[in-house]
Amino acid sequence: MPRRKLTEILQKFHSFGVFLLTIGEAGNYNMVMEMEKKAITEKLICACPALKEDIDAHCKEFPEIYLHLLFGDILNPYLLDLLNNANRNKVQLTKIAQLLELMSGSDEMLQEVVMTTVLERLSDEPVKIERFKEFAGQITLNFIKGLQC
Repeated sequence: MPRRKLTEILQKFHSFGVFLLTIGEAGNYNMVMEMEKKAITEKLICACPALKEDIDAHCKEFPEIYLHLLFGDILNPYLLDLLNNANRNKVQLTKIAQLLELMSGSDEMLQEVVMTTVLERLSDEPVKIERFKEFAGQITLNFIKGLQC
């Protein structure tokens, strides 16, 4: 079942004050979520080929993809290191910013990874988040502004 259709069904039930999900619908929803996580993981590897080994090891260690762990434990240290010399790492930082912008304009699950895992960590280091703003897209910049208020 397409995710949009499942969302429509859930909204109808919610509007009647009923939250009901059949086993088939729940299975389809979980399958869609896993496919989305896998696609984002592949995009992360494309954006950051240097992280492929660590990402592959993570995927072997855990029974499913945990994006918060992937981005928090693997991407964040790499991103922070790149920001130490943003001028030299412009191409790589641009690719990461494009991925985060794609995720920021996506569903709530991916937005949460960007906001709570990546941007909140960057906000701990004011100089680095300011450097990152040079590469960030508009949606990501709006998230950063929200964190800094």
